[in-house]
Amino acid sequence: MESPVRVFAYGSLRTNLGVSSLRVFVKLYLACPVQLVKVLKDLDIAPDSVQLAMVNHRAVPKTGIISPGDRIALFPRNIHLRRLGQPAHAWDGAPGRSGWRLNLLVNARP
Repeated sequence: MESPVRVFAYGSLRTNLGVSSLRVFVKLYLACPVQLVKVLKDLDIAPDSVQLAMVNHRAVPKTGIISPGDRIALFPRNIHLRRLGQPAHAWDGAPGRSGWRLNLLVNARP
């Protein structure tokens, strides 16, 4: 049985998905678990354009598994993200780190 997966996109990824300010997320329907890279491909999003992916409020690597009913948040590379107590740098996708809570989300870099 298929269940919806809600995909929240931020920054430039919102326009890639055609998400307006009135529409907050895109729904996908999955019948079985799949890798995040497959979901990105189905959404026409280049995996390299994603700086951070969170599933059910936890950071996941691009090879992470998405299950029916999950909530996905995608942050592009042009948004400055900072890890708690860490200098800002690119996402390495290490799952399960407590320091992956977002501390700072500022305006997009030029």
